[in-house]
Amino acid sequence: MFWAALQWLLLRERLLALFVIKQAIVLAFGVTNLGYLKMLFGEGADWPLLDIFVKINNFTYVGIYYLFEITFLSYFVTDKRYCRYAYFALVIWGFALALFFAGFEVIGLQINMYLTLASPIIFLLLVFKTKSAKNVAQGEIPPLLSRKILVSFYLFYLLAAYWVVLPNIGIIKAKDLTLTLAVYVSIISSALMATMLMLRTRNLNRQKAHAETEAGLANQRYEQAKEQRGQQSRFISMLTHELKTPIGVAKLSLDAMGIDGVEHDRIQRALKNMNDVVERCRISDAVDSHRFQVKHQLFDFRESVFECIDLLKNPDRVKVFEGNGFLSIQTLNL
Repeated sequence: MFWAALQWLLLRERLLALFVIKQAIVLAFGVTNLGYLKMLFGEGADWPLLDIFVKINNFTYVGIYYLFEITFLSYFVTDKRYCRYAYFALVIWGFALALFFAGFEVIGLQINMYLTLASPIIFLLLVFKTKSAKNVAQGEIPPLLSRKILVSFYLFYLLAAYWVVLPNIGIIKAKDLTLTLAVYVSIISSALMATMLMLRTRNLNRQKAHAETEAGLANQRYEQAKEQRGQQSRFISMLTHELKTPIGVAKLSLDAMGIDGVEHDRIQRALKNMNDVVERCRISDAVDSHRFQVKHQLFDFRESVFECIDLLKNPDRVKVFEGNGFLSIQTLNL
């Protein structure tokens, strides 16, 4: 209980808080069942009031036990629907508690005892819905506790709980050992559960450390990729500047030469293609570096189609048919 309280102060985890509460109730359960109330309160104690306290403690123990175990197993069960089904037992427990306060003490206590009898079976069925370490896919986070550990614990608790509960409901004959066996079972099961919680906390810390390491490596890779993108952007900027200048000079020189006809158009088209390639590289780099903002605007689709056709090596192969606001493009085999 003290270990879980210290861990809760560090982690603030609901499961650890439930374990602390459960162990406190187990401690009160042990004190009452071993007869220490007389030592604590003396002969002048209000025994009817203490009797009610003992009965309520038994109810509280079963309720917090169910709540803790279902919460604990919910970390391992693959399909959470089964955990929601198990919560139905808490509804029955609440009904038994209401019967107890309504004056039907015997019926309420019997239902509470039968819930104690059913709990190990319910939890063992939930354990078989957990994921085995063998079924973990590559790259997937393994379970915090193996199924073998969980099955072994709940099998032990099944046998121990039945040894304690069956005499109390009259199915088997009670012996002197049975009177204190519940306390011993609580001590052993609590120690085993605390051990599993310690293993779970250790594995959880390992997973967190591994996740932090992976996050650090991912951040390092991100910084390296960012630096590479920066170098690429600087290279594209330099390349764009170095190529646009000679292309512009070539265009001016071509116009100054006064060449007309097919040769002039071919050279002009080649220079435009080169300029378009450089521009596409610049835009692609801007998009990759998130420096490019797309602006929507209207354009003349017909004009764009004819501009694309003019850039072809053999524009005569393409025929465009217009009509009723539609363009039909056909490629001819010449």
